[in-house]
Amino acid sequence: MWTHSSTWTSIERLLCSFLSLFPKVFVTSLMTWALWAITSQLHTLSYKNTALAIAYVLYGLSIFTYFRVIYEGPGTPYDFPELRLPPESEPSYNNNEYQHPYTLENSGPVVPPTELYTTHTFKDHQLSYHSCRTCNTWKPDRCHHCKTCKSCILKMDHHCPWFACCIGFRNHKFFIQSLCYITSFCGWLLLLSGHELYRFFADQDFDLHSYLSLNLVFVVVLSFTFFIAVGVFTAFSVYLLLRNYTTIEFQNEKWNYSKENEAQYEFDSRGKRRKLGHIYDLGSKNNLRAVMGDSWAAWVLPIKVTSMSLAPGQRNGINFEVNEATFEKLCNNAKLQEQLDRQLAEYRDRLRGSDE
Repeated sequence: MWTHSSTWTSIERLLCSFLSLFPKVFVTSLMTWALWAITSQLHTLSYKNTALAIAYVLYGLSIFTYFRVIYEGPGTPYDFPELRLPPESEPSYNNNEYQHPYTLENSGPVVPPTELYTTHTFKDHQLSYHSCRTCNTWKPDRCHHCKTCKSCILKMDHHCPWFACCIGFRNHKFFIQSLCYITSFCGWLLLLSGHELYRFFADQDFDLHSYLSLNLVFVVVLSFTFFIAVGVFTAFSVYLLLRNYTTIEFQNEKWNYSKENEAQYEFDSRGKRRKLGHIYDLGSKNNLRAVMGDSWAAWVLPIKVTSMSLAPGQRNGINFEVNEATFEKLCNNAKLQEQLDRQLAEYRDRLRGSDE
């Protein structure tokens, strides 16, 4: 029995390793082949060296940022020992009195480290801290558990199969840059290969000593396909970036409306319901800086802008600046909703009492 279980575990690990390695090999091989193909097929351009230099720079930046996303990782609460819970502890979510988890007895509830991070997450119309019993850690705002990675991810955006890892707080910037560089690389190859293909037919060079290279045709088709596919996803990702949404937050707001989200709406002068807005939306410029950094160099170059420091004002993935006006409206709506629910509950209780 033990041997059977061990064999299946080994097979599972081998399969996971293959699935993790495949996208990396595929992406690297495809981009390297495309660069080699355009280098060998570029004949008619008068500025060939300049065109190839641009292609090589875009290739290098694309590959570097692609693997930087994987190497950097998304970031997890495990990066901060202060967020870990003692074994077999019972978290207390609404106690504002902080005690360090390592100084508590396991018999009593462990309260969140409120001096390190604040919460803007509501549960049952009240601000509430969250923890993950699987990872045994506190979960800051925007943190979610990934079943594929089997870990909680700071500011989780999504799990990307093309990188075989999660996109989260620490690698989100490099993910955006990688998409932009890959889109630019595909667009540049499409321009160069399309020019070569056009010149072949325009010159009517169909004699016995010339032929149309299949490599050139494949480069045109693949570069066009990936330019459109990756370009659309890049545009969507940049849109979310400028609104300071993660993919999870965007999906929850657009498609997963539930009773828990009723406080996120208000009524205009005509009585029509409208959304309050996103509490993390600080304006396009500030949203861009929050992820990409404060300078043009940080926006363009793969420079790390996140921090492991717990000091106030640091980009650590635990605390996030919010739109105070929107958050205040959300708090007021939550209080009103809680009051309404309580009154409805009391009314139902009175009705039951009168029936009896």
